[in-house]
Amino acid sequence: MAEINERKLRGQEKRASIEMRVDEVLELLLEKPNLIRVRRSDLWRKVGERYGVSDRQAKKYVSWAFEKLAEITEKGLADKLKLSILDRESIIRRARRSGDLRSELAALKDRDALLGLYVERHEVTGKDGGEIQAAVTVSIERKIVHGQPGNLTSDLPRESE
Repeated sequence: MAEINERKLRGQEKRASIEMRVDEVLELLLEKPNLIRVRRSDLWRKVGERYGVSDRQAKKYVSWAFEKLAEITEKGLADKLKLSILDRESIIRRARRSGDLRSELAALKDRDALLGLYVERHEVTGKDGGEIQAAVTVSIERKIVHGQPGNLTSDLPRESE
């Protein structure tokens, strides 16, 4: 029974040691963001040399550190969004109390934009604000369907200048 407990304890110590190393790799990435941009193989080599582990284990440490980094940034982004929305809510309440409808409306629009309630629209126009030519001639259609090489736009009508 004592032997099983010792084995279990060693496994827990090993797990704690690995977590500590992954946290150190994460801190290294946060302190030196340029390491995020280097080739992963260089990063694996540095981690392997630092901890005296195999390439495979170094890859795992780096992978786990990047997973933690992703969790932190996602959580950080969500927290920032919440704070921004709370700021807008505070502005809305103050504007309502003071009767400032313009400020209230502006804060409402800004809050709703943060929440993604507005769909961005981009109107596309042709030359000089005119319509875009969207007609496909029969000869262009044949070239596309039959995979005929050549200049597809040669059959388009030319605008007179």
